[in-house]
Amino acid sequence: MNELEREELEAENDGYRNDYQRALAASRAERKPDDRGKASRLVAQGFSVLLARDPVYCRTTDAYSHEHVTVLCHHKDRRGCYEALKNLTMENRDEDTRYEILPLLPEARVAVPSTPDDCPF
Repeated sequence: MNELEREELEAENDGYRNDYQRALAASRAERKPDDRGKASRLVAQGFSVLLARDPVYCRTTDAYSHEHVTVLCHHKDRRGCYEALKNLTMENRDEDTRYEILPLLPEARVAVPSTPDDCPF
């Protein structure tokens, strides 16, 4: 068995059904480092952080690959992050980008009756 046949056999037995799946997996493996660690450190230090979450697509298949996180700014309070977000003009925004301010606000808890008799109506 020559080297080319061996490579083809290995490619067939790598768990992917076709070259597109293989290309998407390779694209996901080539992730560039993002700012997730930096954001976590800033939140731990008590800052509010404005993040941009951009989708990354495979160059070969154009399929969604992963999300790239970028720290846009950080402030002592959420108000500064809100102002920075408001200052992003439509020309500066990408319609696929999600913006998020960390730390997340706690969710409002809704009282759920434990029995039907606790229901007020």
